[in-house]
Order: sequence, then structure tokens, then C-alpha cells
Amino acid sequence: KHFDNNLGIWKSLVAADPANATAQRGLAVTWDKVGGVQRNQHAYGPARESFTEALRIKERLATADPGSTRAQTDLANALQRVGDAELDLDHPREARACFVRLLELGEKLAASDTVDPHLQVLLATGLHRMGHLEQTIQQPQLALPQLTRPLAILRQLEAAGKLPLDHKREIAKIETSIAECQALVNPR
Repeated sequence: KHFDNNLGIWKSLVAADPANATAQRGLAVTWDKVGGVQRNQHAYGPARESFTEALRIKERLATADPGSTRAQTDLANALQRVGDAELDLDHPREARACFVRLLELGEKLAASDTVDPHLQVLLATGLHRMGHLEQTIQQPQLALPQLTRPLAILRQLEAAGKLPLDHKREIAKIETSIAECQALVNPR
């Protein structure tokens, strides 16, 4: 109910001023929150639809302001959410399409500012998602290179004291995925 009210408010603001990027972003963020709740409740189809609504808005915002790191980062995060939802629905082809775009955007943003740790984390996220996808579809030999590179990026940021706290657990997740893939590639 709360999100329905928020969606209504943001939709009204966007309808009143379609050129208002702040209102559009607010609507997209609300769709993301709705999708997050749906995903947590295992309502994967509706979650994908909510995340896709957010993605559509964020694509328009990123296209309208290609020089905005925030708009491009928002787009990357939306691609990740839709890709994750596609994996939840066992749609690896659709997930791959999202993760390829996420990775391309992550590479571009990380290259544009090698100092910003958040952009390096974004690149690591794209690589990790591609590796996770390969692992999910039983391609561990393809997953390993996609997992070792983000691990190196995150460890480098951690060693420099620049890894955001909310990403520290990603190191353990990636290490676990690597061990699982290595066990499949090189069974004892």
C-alpha cells in the first residue's frame, strides 16, 4: 500500500512535468523498491516487471545525460536488478543480455575515472554477475576468468582501504564461487 501511494505521487509529478529528471528518478527508485520487496517475497515475475519499469526510466535519463556518472551508474544498477530477476526466473539468455550491457557500462565508467572506488566496484559487479551466470548455467571454465578479475579489483580496493563496507562480503562470495568452479573444472 505504501509503495502504491509513492508510485502514485511520483507518477503525478512526472505527468505534471515530464522533463523533470528528479521526478523521473524518484519514480524509478520507487519501482526499484517495489521490485525489491517483490523479489524478497519470491514474486519473481512481478519483480522483473517492476525492475524493468525502473530500467526504462533510467535508460531515458542516461540517454538524455550521457555525461552524468550518476545517470550511467543508475542505469548499470538497473541492468543488474533486471538481470538478477531474469536469473531468478531461469532466463539465462535475458540475464546475459543485461549483464553484458552492465559489464560494458562498468568497463566504460571505470576507465573514465580510475580513482573512484565506486566505479571500480561497479566494474567488479558486472564481472561477478557474468561469472555467476556462467556458473549457474554449468559453464565453470567460463566462469573462472569472470570471477578472478573482480576478486582482484575488490582485494586491491580493500588493501588500499577504499572498498566500501557494503561490498566487503562480496569478496567471500566470489571466493566461494571460484572454489566451486575449480572443483568442477578440476575434480579430485
